[in-house]
Amino acid sequence: MNVEGRGSANFIKDNVLITAAHNYYRHDYGKEADDIYVLPAVSPSQELFGKIKVKEVRYLKEFRNLNSKNAREYDLALLILEEPIGAKLGTLGLPTSQKNLTGITVTITGYLSYNFKIHQMYTDKKQVLSDDGMFLDYQVDTLEGSSGSAVYDASHRVVGVHTLGDGANQINSAVKLNERNLPFIYSVLKGYSLEGWKKINGSWYYYRQHDKQMGWQEINDTWYYLDSSGKMLTDWQKVNGKWYYLNSNRAMVTGSQTIDGKVYNFASSGEWI
Repeated sequence: MNVEGRGSANFIKDNVLITAAHNYYRHDYGKEADDIYVLPAVSPSQELFGKIKVKEVRYLKEFRNLNSKNAREYDLALLILEEPIGAKLGTLGLPTSQKNLTGITVTITGYLSYNFKIHQMYTDKKQVLSDDGMFLDYQVDTLEGSSGSAVYDASHRVVGVHTLGDGANQINSAVKLNERNLPFIYSVLKGYSLEGWKKINGSWYYYRQHDKQMGWQEINDTWYYLDSSGKMLTDWQKVNGKWYYLNSNRAMVTGSQTIDGKVYNFASSGEWI
């Protein structure tokens, strides 16, 4: 039986998205999806990054081993991509504390399936009505297709993953990111840590231990400049009131240089003098 499903996911690292495990493994079918794809930042009129096949899916074994009711508290998964597309889109952070979240305002961003063929992102925010340590309950408007949407706070930190909507009682629920699942999440992120140069849609980015670098970076005895999005720059750049030139290899130049037929002199620290 061929069945196609749809859900939502959000980047938590440039090559890792968080979603609901039931978007990948369904207890009613007793199997994992044969393939799973993401369409980052898709809209009704365009697919900016196309349809990208997920390299690997990681989820807690308890979600598969327990029956569907008892597995609810383990209903989250991480999608691993080959390329760090999130560098072009931005990422959400992870929680820094395990405080009770009752009363705080949370936001959900995902793709409701009003029509399976239409990809329209939807965002809503409401207060958390209850937090029992495992689940967050709220009354954010959701539909099928919202499953897997990150539930995030005002600091853009993911505090839960949306997994359930109860239309009859007008209550929605998320699996809370807690001391049970956060170690799993961090272990996966460590295992798929980005290192070195990565080319994304024609632009170069540099990573150290999964973190995208910015500003001046000395790499293999050569200086490069990466803007606030992490993109490596070239040509003339004004930084802190001083002009620098980055050649065709995007390396900072020093000494006497001929650029477009004119001679310029640069200090050993790179600024034009």
